[in-house]
Amino acid sequence: MFVLLSSNAETLFKRGILEATSLPEKHPLEFRYQTKNVSEEIVASLQQGTEANLLRRRNTRALIVYAQRPDKQLQQEHYEYCPVRFATIESLRLLGDIVFVGLCLQDFPNLRNWTERPDGIELCKWLVTRDGAVNDQTFAGKFFADFDREGWDLRGSEKVDGELWQSVVDELANMPSMYDCLFYRVRGLFYPPRRSRLRSLFSKSRPLIRENRIAPRATPGFLTYPIDMSRAVDLKLLFYRPKREAPPQGYANTVKAILKVEADKSGFSEIPAQNLQLESRYDELVLRMVTKRVFDNTLAPISIRCESTKPQNMLACEPMLLCTVRVPRLLLGVLLGCFFAAPFLLAASSDDFKLLLNIAADDPDHIAARWAVYAKVSGGLVAAIAAFIAFRRLPVK
Repeated sequence: MFVLLSSNAETLFKRGILEATSLPEKHPLEFRYQTKNVSEEIVASLQQGTEANLLRRRNTRALIVYAQRPDKQLQQEHYEYCPVRFATIESLRLLGDIVFVGLCLQDFPNLRNWTERPDGIELCKWLVTRDGAVNDQTFAGKFFADFDREGWDLRGSEKVDGELWQSVVDELANMPSMYDCLFYRVRGLFYPPRRSRLRSLFSKSRPLIRENRIAPRATPGFLTYPIDMSRAVDLKLLFYRPKREAPPQGYANTVKAILKVEADKSGFSEIPAQNLQLESRYDELVLRMVTKRVFDNTLAPISIRCESTKPQNMLACEPMLLCTVRVPRLLLGVLLGCFFAAPFLLAASSDDFKLLLNIAADDPDHIAARWAVYAKVSGGLVAAIAAFIAFRRLPVK
């Protein structure tokens, strides 16, 4: 297993931690390290081109850990560590003296009283006593390393959605270097719930509304949401900030923020209200969007930007979600079937029906002629249905 540390030495490093806490599962994330901050075994395997063998031996599992630098003003003399998220390593690249680590985000660790559990105690001990541990004075060390031991495991099961994520935010928000951070989680994209009219006729009680999550498709380096055209979709963001009875200096129990959501106009219609306004310590903000009619699959990214915060200069994750607006397969199949059947029905004659049906009757000519008329009428109806669907559902003007 590998451990990837990210500190508060620069804003970019803190933003990487916020991205690890905000992005949905299976979303790609990339970390960058100088070779001097990477263990010798990893650097040697990259230089020799044997990184695939290293990942095969050590497994691709990884743990992202936040490392808070010592601060004499706060009387903190040692690094403080906080596990953030599990991931899998999908790629390792060496360009010059920079190591690029491509990650695929997985589930969150269970940090409820983790420093009192044996697995948490062993992890903290290993981070401090390992070869290449980060020095408290010079801040030098190996921020990307691997280890053989699998004796500890912080994985846990969720009774409700977001329980493990909340345990991570509780720990991160209590670290002084993260006081100026806005924590939220991209829950994903959802189709609005639909109530069955037929069921409502026979049932007096209204059924509970269930979320219809759009399952994303993960490929190496990308996570895309396939969305049918001419459909409404909801983007859901979950905000949370732990409350402290006696907040220290610099910590605000409630953060007000305005986030701006922009969607690519080639796949989405104009969004009437692009701003999401947060005015509570915890909330779920929902933005509804509508996809356009398209002829072919269209890549339409959705970007989230933090416009303003109160207190000012709060740091927040600003992700971009990739969406693919597609033509529904059922609609495409119906259109192709109609366009394929219409010419055959319109061109059918009585002689064709005599040959195909082998009619044995008193008046076969009359019956075949009648079937030919029915075929031409059916062909006209099929062509009309295809034209109606094309003009109604496709961007035909």
